[in-house]
Amino acid sequence: MIPLKDDIPARRFPVITLTLIVSAVAAFVVAGDRLGDHAGVWALGVGGVFLWLFGPSVEDAMGRPRFLLLAALGGGVTAALDPASAGGGVVAAVLAAYALLYPRAHVVALSLVPGFMSVTLVPALPVLVLWLPLQALAAGPTPAPLAGLVAGALAARVLAHRAQRDYERAPAY
Repeated sequence: MIPLKDDIPARRFPVITLTLIVSAVAAFVVAGDRLGDHAGVWALGVGGVFLWLFGPSVEDAMGRPRFLLLAALGGGVTAALDPASAGGGVVAAVLAAYALLYPRAHVVALSLVPGFMSVTLVPALPVLVLWLPLQALAAGPTPAPLAGLVAGALAARVLAHRAQRDYERAPAY
C-alpha cells in the first residue's frame, strides 16, 4: 500500500512543510552524500513522504509560525538525544500532532495487490503508526524519535488553535 494523501483539504499552500522537506534534502546532499550515508536516502524518503502527507493539515491547524515552532521542538528534543535523528524528530512531532488533531482522518492509498490495483480509503492512525517501524529500519533502532512523538503530542495541544471545521463536522467512520 502506498499512501497518496489525507482526506482533509488544505486551506493554504504548505509553505513550511515544503521548506522543511527541501531543507532536509539540501542538508543530505551537502553532508550525507559526502559521508556515504546511503541508508540516509531511505530515511529521507520515508520522512519526506510522511511529512508531505500529514504536515499540511497540521500547518493549517496551527498556522505557519506555530507549526515551525512545533517542528523546532520535535527536532530539538530529538537532537538532544541523538543529533543524527533530528529530522526524524521533526516528522515525529508532526505525526503526533496530526494524530491528536485528526484522529478520525483517512488516507487515500494505492493498494498494490498483484494483478489488481485499486485506490482505497484507510484510517490515518494505522498509517501513522507504520512510520515507527519504517523509521527504525531507515535510521536504526534509537529511542530519539519517540522523544519527538512526545514533544509533538504535548506541543500540539498548546500550539494548535483550530482544527478544520469540515473535519469536525465529518462523520466518524
